Amino acid sequence: MLLPRLDQIGEAYLLGLCDDATMESSTLEFKLELSGIEDKRELHKDLCSLANAAGGDIVVGIAQVAGAASIIMPLSAVSIDSVRRRIAQAIDQVEPRLQGIVVHPVEVAGGFVIVVRVPASFDGPHSYRVDNTSGARKFVLRNGSDTTDMNFDQIRTAFDRTATLAERAREFIQQRFDAVARRQTWKPFLQGPIAAVALVPLPGLAGRGTVDIAAINTAYNQFMFPDWHSVNRVMNLDGLVVYMAVKEGDAIPAYTQIYRNGAIVGLRTAAAQVIDKPIIPSSTVTKFYRDAVFKFVRASVTLGFTGPAVLRCVLTNVSGYQLGVGETNDPWGKSLADTDRDLMMLPDIWIDAVEAIETAEQADVFVQPMMDVLWQAFDLERCLEYNLSGKWTPRGI
Repeated sequence: MLLPRLDQIGEAYLLGLCDDATMESSTLEFKLELSGIEDKRELHKDLCSLANAAGGDIVVGIAQVAGAASIIMPLSAVSIDSVRRRIAQAIDQVEPRLQGIVVHPVEVAGGFVIVVRVPASFDGPHSYRVDNTSGARKFVLRNGSDTTDMNFDQIRTAFDRTATLAERAREFIQQRFDAVARRQTWKPFLQGPIAAVALVPLPGLAGRGTVDIAAINTAYNQFMFPDWHSVNRVMNLDGLVVYMAVKEGDAIPAYTQIYRNGAIVGLRTAAAQVIDKPIIPSSTVTKFYRDAVFKFVRASVTLGFTGPAVLRCVLTNVSGYQLGVGETNDPWGKSLADTDRDLMMLPDIWIDAVEAIETAEQADVFVQPMMDVLWQAFDLERCLEYNLSGKWTPRGI
């Protein structure tokens, strides 16, 4: 595979690949061009084989000799848009449909080179159509610089892989949230209910990436929240903790733990006191869940993880507290709602591709139904921070 960041790949880098006679590998393929029916089917095959293995890059516009990069042969007779369409058509011929493929053009003298980045897939195994008449399909796997047909055991293992990793993600989350429910937090936490969010990208659990803790230790602000008046961070065995700074000896009101495997868990106090009533401020807590989900999804991409992830939200230590709902201009304390349990473990959310969620509104597609479940746990019909159309319309405090 080439550089992790595609935007750092330029003409000089590609020339270096040729000068060094860089060899094709299990994650790198060089192609001279994309043309003709056979070349299209070859592209289908390459996409499948990389996705079914560890992922990788297909570089179109570099000639190879004996499997080694030789010379840049820029694409010039076609447009970048036409190449994108051809690749999109190839993706359409793969089943199940591939997610997260990135097409990156690199301008070079005389034209351009295309880098097609194929992530390792967790929706497979993927197959492609052998021809347009028989309906026959092939399952293939990248093996070194070669592509081979998958055998029965490999196909069966591929089918089991996603389910196994998803279960591991759920176990990871459950263990962390069980500890939170017992108030076994990183540092002593403020008394009362705790709202928590966990996002676990499957590629991290599969060992296909790890977080550079030293790097994010200097870029930790991306993990803080707007209402944190001050922030600090500390590295630990698990990774990095970013937290709302307090006086020495005081309990922590909020923190985010970033794990080395890419998992992110965020906690904040969900307690407030209004007219001597211990309540959970509905607007504040709902906004935290929405902000945390979107923040963690985008951070996951920044950390280098794409593809599927498991998301879960929890509200724990609820006994003795009521949800402060209130009116439009007073969402804390006038109207209170009860629940029948101390621990609210909301349903898991399966995210197909974290990189596809680029706006908070896109995240609302699954956050809003999840918040409806939370409010219904307090015997309320729906979350009032969204309107009847599912649009975020916070009442604010």
